[in-house]
Amino acid sequence: RPRHLTARAAGRTAVLAWTLPEAARDLPLLVRQQPAGTAAVQSATANSRSFTVPGLKPKVRYCFKVGAVVRLRQGKAPDVAWSPAVCVHKPRTTP
Repeated sequence: RPRHLTARAAGRTAVLAWTLPEAARDLPLLVRQQPAGTAAVQSATANSRSFTVPGLKPKVRYCFKVGAVVRLRQGKAPDVAWSPAVCVHKPRTTP
């Protein structure tokens, strides 16, 4: 599972960063967002260590998890090793 996940608000985006243990390198990565917004789960590039989530609303608290897909199962949801969640509170944006 990805480790040391951090999230930083940047305008209407959140910038996520994490580390990957050796066993998680080259596995497909997923980013989960709560509240879901336009996409509850998005794909990140395998072996990546950062991801930018666009389209966040001002004054909304968002929480994120990053997961490594450890096993695909035919016709079922994949097995994913999720990081602990981290949250950001979006500050009010000024015009």
